[in-house]
Amino acid sequence: MHSDHNSLTRSQLSKKSGVGLEAIRFYEKKELLRPAFRDSSNYRRYHEDAVDQLRFISNAKDLGFTLSEIKELQEIRGLSDSPCERMQAQARSKLAQVDAKIRKLRRIRSTLSALLKDCEQSKSATNCPILAGIES
Repeated sequence: MHSDHNSLTRSQLSKKSGVGLEAIRFYEKKELLRPAFRDSSNYRRYHEDAVDQLRFISNAKDLGFTLSEIKELQEIRGLSDSPCERMQAQARSKLAQVDAKIRKLRRIRSTLSALLKDCEQSKSATNCPILAGIES
């Protein structure tokens, strides 16, 4: 049986972790957050460590990890054998993905900048270089 003494309601958990109520429900449904237990009044209660779990999820999301990747990170986090090496591999993979996104965003920026420049120089009301660039 669980003790209610050091447990939190979903609202308290939200305030302590900075994560919204709907996100908490969602993470629990996706099995990223350990499910709540029910107290004697049948209210959902969370252990104090749920605050750390939610901060971990939030920080990993801020670093660009997907929910499935975060689930893997949580599994690695719980291992006792060489979690750092496995985390490094995950971080290297994410860094490569970020670098690829940056290259793509730079190409997009360059293209949009060129299209805007063409449009400003063209001043044509009927032949928009931006539309032509998107259509091609």
